[in-house]
Amino acid sequence: MTSAAHNRSASPTVQTAPGVTLVNPKNPRAGVVIASHYCFAAAGVQFQCYRRNTFQQDTQTAIGVKNCLRVVGTVRHGRNDYASPTDGDESISLEVSGDALLGVASVLAGDRFEHVVTVPRPDHEIKTLLLRHQPKTPEKPFYIEMSEGKRYVRTSVPAYHAWAFRMVVAHVLRLYFPSMEAGLLLSTFTDAARFLPPVVLNEVSHG
Repeated sequence: MTSAAHNRSASPTVQTAPGVTLVNPKNPRAGVVIASHYCFAAAGVQFQCYRRNTFQQDTQTAIGVKNCLRVVGTVRHGRNDYASPTDGDESISLEVSGDALLGVASVLAGDRFEHVVTVPRPDHEIKTLLLRHQPKTPEKPFYIEMSEGKRYVRTSVPAYHAWAFRMVVAHVLRLYFPSMEAGLLLSTFTDAARFLPPVVLNEVSHG
């Protein structure tokens, strides 16, 4: 099958660079969630192991695949359900990768007190994520704050959810750094490492 034929069958509008496969053929601009966990506390926070295509600027051509940590925060007014954002709820999401991902991992591992991720966006409000270690409150070892302009999500993370967040981040690290030895990578999360199944996926990047 030629590349052109492959592109036509994959999507009527989105094209793909040679060697690139659409992560979500039915909705190419959206990604897929490989693993996730919600924290049900003062606000809802979800950590996602997220994979999506990257696109050439101002085009419909997919040029690569990105693996990242996607953090979604939601405030529910008068509700106790944080399963997914709905109309009227304050929802903030951002993607974390590269050095920022290592910063988040180091806080979750207890090796760093605080890490802040800032996402500047032309013509849009800046998004921020703050993750802070709270060693004096082991029952709620981490504090998370997300903001977008005047909107914000703030919550402390109970110990069980912190453990699950570590697992999601470990999945992302295995995808983002496929050449890193699993033992070295997972030593950061010693207590939970034995529960992480092997991940055999590699990041593909073009351009």
